[in-house]
Amino acid sequence: MNKKNNRAKACNEMIQSLNVSDEVKEGLYKIEKAASSGNQLIKSVVKDLFISCPSCKELSKIAKCYERIITCNSVYPVRGTRTYLELAFPSSGKDKDYMEFFASPKLAAATQNCFTGVFLISFEQWSGANELIRNPAFNELVKFINDNKSHISFVFHVKPEFMEQKVLLNEFSKYVNLYVMEHTLPDMGMAFKFVETKLNESGIELNKAGKQELKKLLEDKLDMGASTYKGYQTLERFASNLQFELYVQKGMGFGNKKKTTSCLIGKNEVRMISNSISMPDETISCKGKLGFN
Repeated sequence: MNKKNNRAKACNEMIQSLNVSDEVKEGLYKIEKAASSGNQLIKSVVKDLFISCPSCKELSKIAKCYERIITCNSVYPVRGTRTYLELAFPSSGKDKDYMEFFASPKLAAATQNCFTGVFLISFEQWSGANELIRNPAFNELVKFINDNKSHISFVFHVKPEFMEQKVLLNEFSKYVNLYVMEHTLPDMGMAFKFVETKLNESGIELNKAGKQELKKLLEDKLDMGASTYKGYQTLERFASNLQFELYVQKGMGFGNKKKTTSCLIGKNEVRMISNSISMPDETISCKGKLGFN
């Protein structure tokens, strides 16, 4: 019982740490509840994932959290050296690329036996379902899914702009049961809350005027419509830059978290460092065309 409780606690803490919406977390909690059941029949109906979200760090974190749920709760016997794999399904049309894609799970497992674990397949290179389904390699993909669904839990990813998402969802639903999730990039309100929390964690608190100035700074520096905006990945870097400048210019922050006192800053402090703060250029996708993660 203690081991089971420890596994559940570890999974729940990992879910809670994700920078995602409550709806995504609720979905993972439901999956963890089913996966941790002592009834093997319930374990056997744990759903695979279909996620609509931008290509970002949070996608990998969601999938790796899902992998932890699957493997820690022994949804099926795990073999091999690796239990997590993420690849983009290639749109090049080259036979060599598709051969490498379908061979990758066994290479990841580093065993003569089949790969067991979680396989994130991203369709970020594709514009829509009709283009994908018409490709001859799609028939090989669904055969691969059907042949391996007893020992691989799949996470299918599409970007929000992917056309005919429901068509693709229906195609995959012929072979596996899917839990649908949508992860969106944080808006201005969520961005402010995230950065403020990061400052608080480093021993910096803002008064009312300081909060207003931070909101203005974010509105000035943050272009949510730009392709370089990667959500929490971008905000994490921004918060780090802010913490750095407050420390080197004003000697504030990075105190002992156990202390009850924090540095209190206002409008002037935020304004003084504003010229030194910029939003980082996050242009690198979280996944390559082919490869392990």
